[in-house]
Amino acid sequence: MQWLHRMAKIMPRRLLHMFLFFFLIFFTLTACVGAVTPQNTPAAAFSGATSWIIARSALDRLQSAGMSSSQMAAYFDNSHTYILGTQPDGWQSIITMDFTSYAAMQQSFANNQVSSSVQAIVYDPEAWSFTPLSEQQNIIATIAAAAALAHAHHKQFIVTPATDLIRVVAPATIGDPYTRFLATQIIGNAAKVADIVEIQAQGAETNLPRFTQFVAAAVAQAKAAKPDISVFVGLSTNPSGQQVTGAQLKAAFQATHTYVNGYWLNIPSSQGGYCPKCGAPQPQVAIDFLKSLGG
Repeated sequence: MQWLHRMAKIMPRRLLHMFLFFFLIFFTLTACVGAVTPQNTPAAAFSGATSWIIARSALDRLQSAGMSSSQMAAYFDNSHTYILGTQPDGWQSIITMDFTSYAAMQQSFANNQVSSSVQAIVYDPEAWSFTPLSEQQNIIATIAAAAALAHAHHKQFIVTPATDLIRVVAPATIGDPYTRFLATQIIGNAAKVADIVEIQAQGAETNLPRFTQFVAAAVAQAKAAKPDISVFVGLSTNPSGQQVTGAQLKAAFQATHTYVNGYWLNIPSSQGGYCPKCGAPQPQVAIDFLKSLGG
């Protein structure tokens, strides 16, 4: 600070006082700006900018549980959210059609059953009866074929391979199922051909360290295959019947939102056979979670 002493000797007293006054103001403002870090950003800042995948059935369950149309629109009525099924009137979200079978997807396109308003296609292969066994056994090739078909019709392609596919593609392996799933390189190969890869990590969301470790490793695998791939992560209000709270969903969100592009918010039900262990849907958990993010 020797320069201040030199200025004091050559500058008139009144000018010196003015200089010191403005110097102190500048120093104080600089310190305040420096104190604003990403860690201090409130959760409310995330809500509007977050990209989502959500089914119309989930929106209906949210509304039945008391969430207003305006509240839902604050989160999901935007040009970076994907709505599976019929979009609410007037919304600008991305109309999306989902398939659990590539064969069914082929047939729908061949029969002109995919509307021109549909902008994105989801292929959701899992180790269940809704995905033909031949597709499960040749999952990497099937994902590539599904991507080519969607792109040929100028649709975005989203793929959501379930971790239970290890029962078919790697039945002899043992150990942690998430580690075994990553070893199959399904995520990396899917990333090469897809526009969005969704990581089905919702089964681990009640164990935050396990959830974040799997998501981080899966994102790394996808980005290594294609650096600009968009990666979404699954969140569920009741995965396979597990009891989950809105606070646990928020913790999973906050632990991963800085390095993923969005989330698939599931409110499943055991009806229909897609999740026989899920039990009754739990929309209030989703409402608690969304409100905790702000918006």
